[in-house]
Amino acid sequence: MPDLRDRAVRIYESWNSADSGVFAEYKGVFVYTGRVGVDEEVGYFKSYALYTWLLGGEFQETAILFRSDNTMCILCPNDHVQQIQAQLPSQPEANSSAAPKIEISGWKSESDVNNWIQLNLYQYLDSIKQQSHDDQQRSALKLGVLSKEKHSGMFCDLCLDCVAAVGEKYSGIVENANEHIAKVMAIKDENEQSRVKRAALLTCAVYKNYLIPELETILDEEQKVSHEQLSTETEKRLVDPALVQVKKLKSSLCDTCYLPIIQSGTKFDLRPSAVSNSEKISGGCVIVSMGARYAYYCSNTSRTFLIDPSDEQEKCYQALMDAFDAALEQLKPGKLCCDVYNAAQESLRNSDETLVVKLTKNVGFLMGIEFRESVFLLNAKTTKKIEAGMVFNLSLGLQDLSDAKNGAYALLVADTVLVTDKQPEVLTVHVKKAFKSISYNLQDENDDEEQNDSETEAQKASKMEIRGRARALLEAEGERKKRATAANSSAGITAEELEIRRKHQEELGRKKLEEGRKRFENNEIGGDEERDEQVKTIDHYRAYSSPSKYPVSIRPRQMFVDMDAEVVFVPINGIPVPFHVSTIKSANKSDEGSHTYVRINFMVPQKLSGGVAIVKKSDGSIFPDEDKHFVKEITVRSANPQNLSDCVRKIKEIRKRFVTAEQEKREQESIVEQAALQLDRSGKVPYLSDVSMRPPVATGKNNSGVLEAHLNGFRYRPLRGSSPIEILYSNIKNAFFQEAGSEVIVILHFHLRSPVMVGKKKTLDIQFYMEVMESAVRLNDVKRRAHDQDELEEEHREREFRNRANKTFLKFSREVEERYALEFDAPYRQLGFQGAPRNSAVFLMPTVSCIIDLIEWPPFILNLSDVEIAHFERVHFQLKNFDLVFVFKGFETESSKQDAFTRISAIPMQELETLKKFLDEQQIKYYEGPANLNWNNTLKLIRSDLEAFYEDDGWEFLNMDAADDEEAGDGDDDEDSVEEGDAAFEVDEEELEDSEDSDSDEDYSDDDDEYSEEAMDELQGASDEGEAELDSEEEGMDWEELEHEARKSDLKKDVGGDEDRDVGKKRGRAALQDNDADKHDETQRELYLLVLLCAKHNV
Repeated sequence: MPDLRDRAVRIYESWNSADSGVFAEYKGVFVYTGRVGVDEEVGYFKSYALYTWLLGGEFQETAILFRSDNTMCILCPNDHVQQIQAQLPSQPEANSSAAPKIEISGWKSESDVNNWIQLNLYQYLDSIKQQSHDDQQRSALKLGVLSKEKHSGMFCDLCLDCVAAVGEKYSGIVENANEHIAKVMAIKDENEQSRVKRAALLTCAVYKNYLIPELETILDEEQKVSHEQLSTETEKRLVDPALVQVKKLKSSLCDTCYLPIIQSGTKFDLRPSAVSNSEKISGGCVIVSMGARYAYYCSNTSRTFLIDPSDEQEKCYQALMDAFDAALEQLKPGKLCCDVYNAAQESLRNSDETLVVKLTKNVGFLMGIEFRESVFLLNAKTTKKIEAGMVFNLSLGLQDLSDAKNGAYALLVADTVLVTDKQPEVLTVHVKKAFKSISYNLQDENDDEEQNDSETEAQKASKMEIRGRARALLEAEGERKKRATAANSSAGITAEELEIRRKHQEELGRKKLEEGRKRFENNEIGGDEERDEQVKTIDHYRAYSSPSKYPVSIRPRQMFVDMDAEVVFVPINGIPVPFHVSTIKSANKSDEGSHTYVRINFMVPQKLSGGVAIVKKSDGSIFPDEDKHFVKEITVRSANPQNLSDCVRKIKEIRKRFVTAEQEKREQESIVEQAALQLDRSGKVPYLSDVSMRPPVATGKNNSGVLEAHLNGFRYRPLRGSSPIEILYSNIKNAFFQEAGSEVIVILHFHLRSPVMVGKKKTLDIQFYMEVMESAVRLNDVKRRAHDQDELEEEHREREFRNRANKTFLKFSREVEERYALEFDAPYRQLGFQGAPRNSAVFLMPTVSCIIDLIEWPPFILNLSDVEIAHFERVHFQLKNFDLVFVFKGFETESSKQDAFTRISAIPMQELETLKKFLDEQQIKYYEGPANLNWNNTLKLIRSDLEAFYEDDGWEFLNMDAADDEEAGDGDDDEDSVEEGDAAFEVDEEELEDSEDSDSDEDYSDDDDEYSEEAMDELQGASDEGEAELDSEEEGMDWEELEHEARKSDLKKDVGGDEDRDVGKKRGRAALQDNDADKHDETQRELYLLVLLCAKHNV
């Protein structure tokens, strides 16, 4: 119940404020209500809203007179007097003198009403009239009423006669006080805000737990349900929250702001006064509007659902969402109502000029006890100021739209927004409005079902796009095994698919080349990157401002270390000279004879010329940018070793402390300051208990805690030993959920945009996991039985625990997605492959936008959106593994923040076509070749002349198919051409034999003789790494012959015994690959690049 005296104080403070305007000229404000029939609805009246706000209920046949002499008179039926008096505090507060005098009276008959009017209004006006000495002051008498309201009943008629008498008897002016009363109730206190939030919570629950699932069922099953029927069923859930699993709200306080509005078809009314008709719900476009009312306070939400939308509809909806965000940004204290409308209009104008005229006349209004407050309309004309504590219904609609595919439609999006001192708070944010959440592709599913009967398995697999349906459309395991059995990559893929992919890759290559040329022409190639870390020079550190500040314990001709100031005093000619620890490189002590020597080495530039340092500031040097002399070393000798030993120990200690402190300071400087975490206090927040964290905040079992999801981020609370770790949603670049399949942990992983501090180290990756089984099991010497009951029960318990952990993490991720709009990405295990992104082989799995390995630490996360091109290396029919290199965007400039490329090595050859298809679906241009490139040198060569690089078709020097096409154009047969996925070059055998048999080579100069054999080996497709060099006689050997040769080679080298020979078959091919891989040097890679460039330019 509201405090009557506090609310009355707010009214009189507004009345007497400097910016009250015309309100200050009123001598009184007279508000009254009539009688409402049993079957009649009260409706939205300002008088009833004022009574609810002031008295806590909609009192009928009640009048309130606010007088300018700081007196408030209330007249109500006798049976309501005690109820109103109960709202007055029993003990007046200390500042109660500022509160108005409140007089409460009851009435039973007509005479009681007339006596109250005569006593409190007429006599009050007579006194004012007597105090006025001129006609001008008398004529200025003004009385505020709610003139536009129409009430009925005897009490109302008496009040109307009273208002009429003011104008006739006292020559007063009666004005409408609606605007001034609305301003008083516009700002909501904490109690009112809580009621609005509960109303919004009920609205969201009805949407999520009933309306959206019911609407999906109706559309999917094509049920014949009318708009009125769905509206009626929705209304039942709004007045009974238990039907939508909201048991904390009392049903007696729940009501509807209006009957839910359901519209579909081709005719739409976007006004709040629209009603649901009796027509059946149809597809295309469905608009739903509804609002719950809790303890008299209103909320509202509107959503548009599009079925089988076209690209044009998606574009229009995205433009509407951009306008909604622009309008939401203007709902801040100090802004005007017209600013909100203008921001939405300007956003639409930037998106599509034609949509501006489709925008509704207003984009919302103030809400509270009244659903629609007309004084605070968000339109182009209202200049009322927005203040913190106001609640708005932000509603943007586009009407009279037309689409060539789906016909006429409209768009409407509305939310309940609370204005705060910082950012506006959307109270109905849990009802999703992103395009993917409100769009349904029912037609596509039907078309797919019709085409499935006529398509082959290979054609079906080619249409399964990774960015399409999540988790459901994965490649069949049988199709994957067929490809795995083929050594050549085109097994199980039709020629038509290869041709389609080839043309798509050519198109991607042209787009990449155009984008690169455009960046170069517009000078957008990373030239604005600056050093984030400013290197401090040695003269930056100053321990003492003057010699008078030296420690008093310094002794002449004796070495001294000041631990506090981090300074070493060295006696030079008997004078103590201070050296800061930043100038010291090392200190060593040695004993020779009866003396002890200490040598101190100082930091000096690497290049010295005549004793003068050559310093380059551009190199980030720690030395000042001036020509100065430097001391390289000092040796101190003493017959007393005790002091020197102590000094050396202290020097090493402060040196270590100084380096550690500087490193921590640099890491702290590179950390981006984040906003504060906003805790969700609305109810039970999603959480995970007993989860561990990587990087660890503690060791062993202490590395455990609770992960909570709040309004704008996560909070991890370790059980002991560390402060909470906070991760904001805005700082998360990628969020992954990986269930425990064959692994021993289930994972939630966050890849961040900016690093955060964990302990004393910064990190870009934070992982929360739970072990589902023992990672190591200790076995005793007793043999375990195959069907031991204890073993079977233990396995059963492990499976159950694994399933529970997977479900718990999945439930947590979905709750976060629904409540806080953070999307989790899950890897596709069936598309995983073995590879070595670092030193060891791991199981890599693709996701919608990444290739990841989260089990090993540190994790491997490759964002495909950062990739410029991909290059398959060591692709040859003789090899069983290949490498894959990704070159990142921004390769044109050398950056110290990240590598320009990354390589995944030792990928099984049977994964080649799968990865090609995956990269093609991800719109990534790829090339392939038979050898590894030295990418550091290659990128340096490209950066040295970017203009020539783009003029020579950019990355096309890697295109082996283009070189083959040129050779084929010179007259070679089709059978000699190289298919996609085979070796890059193929030399005519007759020419090769002629070149090998001839004593002199006429095609090469004398200077190139030493490279001719290596060049021919490269042109033949011989491996540069990971395979043996096979001559023409070995080319036809099968694996048994190769294994036999390997064993003979081991015997000749006297390597291994019987045990090694027993396992020879298992490692025969690996031995051939690994031995020659180590022998291949960098010269062959550079030669290979040279051959590619020569082939490109027909040299």
